[in-house]
Amino acid sequence: MKHRTWRWRLVPILLLLGAGTLGGQSKKTGTLTGVVLDEQGVPVPNVEVAISSISRTTRTDSVGKYVLALLPAGSYDVAFRRVSYAPMVFTLDISPGDTTDAEVKMNAVPQPMTRIVVEERSIDHRLDGFEARKKIGVGHYVTREQIEARNPLVLTDMVRTIPGTNVKSAGGGRSVLRFARAEGRGRGMGDCPPTYFIDGMMAVGYNLDDMPVSDVEAIELYSGLSGLPGEFAKARPNLVCGTVVIWTRIPNKKSK
Repeated sequence: MKHRTWRWRLVPILLLLGAGTLGGQSKKTGTLTGVVLDEQGVPVPNVEVAISSISRTTRTDSVGKYVLALLPAGSYDVAFRRVSYAPMVFTLDISPGDTTDAEVKMNAVPQPMTRIVVEERSIDHRLDGFEARKKIGVGHYVTREQIEARNPLVLTDMVRTIPGTNVKSAGGGRSVLRFARAEGRGRGMGDCPPTYFIDGMMAVGYNLDDMPVSDVEAIELYSGLSGLPGEFAKARPNLVCGTVVIWTRIPNKKSK
């Protein structure tokens, strides 16, 4: 195992550790995982972790941890961004069959404040479309209130009872979501993964349980083309395997 440390004048330390080979992982792909901390070593949630060259992105959970699985082996520029922190970009090597563990420390940046008049409470306008589509009733919808009432360990526990969904074991204690309507539609369609959108942006190579339960405000599920909103249909190459739209929570927002 190699241990390498980068030191920066304006940014803290990135610790990079090569972990052992995962038994069930493809020999051609690897995994990037780790934690993001502030200058005092406190975990930083809701940090965007993105590899733009292969359109892969995720966010840190409530304890600052992140995971990007099934990454093609190679060297990538990985960007870490969050409001009130200096953005950081590191070049990391992903080895086939291995897990790369990267601990990142971010510098808080003072934000200039302008005068703000608060009249009532802030409104998350991202969810206006969700609420409108939910009233129409095409597709299936999961709200934050439903998530908190059930208190699931993973998000697939919230969709098991939704008609048309099929939660399959992916080995290693992981589960993946498939839609029953895709079963039998052509060769190999029984294991056809849906397309994911996070806050309106397509997420490539994503699985429902990659998103921490605590970070989700709402979920939309569409098993096929029928009823699929145009903004999601025009952005994706394959309309057969179903669509999952995840809306993340605003930090510190309280449920109604």
